[in-house]
Amino acid sequence: MLHTVVFLLKIAYAFPVSIAEKYFIDAVISSLLTSFRDRVFGQGSFVTFREEKRMPTRRYALETAGSERVEVTWGWTIYSPCTIRLDGHVITTFSSRELQAGKNIRLPDGSSLSVKALLPGLLQVLRNGKRLPGSVSERPRMVMSYIIFLYVVGGIGGLVGIGVGLAILSGGIPADNGTVLGLLTMILPPLIAVLFFVIARGLWRLQNWARLSMIGLLSLLLLGGIVLGLSNPEELGSRLIGFVVLLVALAYSTYWFAVHGDMFGPPGSKKTSA
Repeated sequence: MLHTVVFLLKIAYAFPVSIAEKYFIDAVISSLLTSFRDRVFGQGSFVTFREEKRMPTRRYALETAGSERVEVTWGWTIYSPCTIRLDGHVITTFSSRELQAGKNIRLPDGSSLSVKALLPGLLQVLRNGKRLPGSVSERPRMVMSYIIFLYVVGGIGGLVGIGVGLAILSGGIPADNGTVLGLLTMILPPLIAVLFFVIARGLWRLQNWARLSMIGLLSLLLLGGIVLGLSNPEELGSRLIGFVVLLVALAYSTYWFAVHGDMFGPPGSKKTSA
């Protein structure tokens, strides 16, 4: 535990880390990403990282509870070949650039197969316009951006909060009312992280309450930014342009979630299916 606290503090204050700690960082990040992957996208939805580095492969059934007859193999670069097999036989091969844009293939039985890469490791596969079991439904880029943002900010903030709180309690960081401040620092960031994780999960399911939560969260950030800018305009200086761009981005994101309510549905609706 002490080693973990020291490690978190070094990250928080940008202190240099040793070679051993770099390996420790790699292990922690790998574990966190694996947990994030299984919780958000489902257990076993990705193959292992080493397999992904070679050639990602996904297999799908053409009908619910059927055997996995369709296999899609592709590479990480736009120049890598993408191969689609049916029952082990190659149907077609094309570039991964076409996979990113979306590719329609005619199967031997006359049905249409549509394949599209939504994110690294995530494919949308449709047969005659219907999603195959195991593939993902397409989500707007804005939604995916904020899902990643909430998980990253929540995870880092929660870990750093715990580390700094432990350091305050142990006396490593001097502070008045250290016990109270240390406990608050340990408790509040993880609670906020949990809130962010819940909202991100709701966004992944395209639930309307998560959309409304994002409107509230973004509105608070926008209002806070405006108040901060108006109260200390002289401190912005050369950062004024960047600050204005940030406010515009927050305003646009708030507007986007406000006007795209038709893309979201209540829990249990068809829009929440993945």
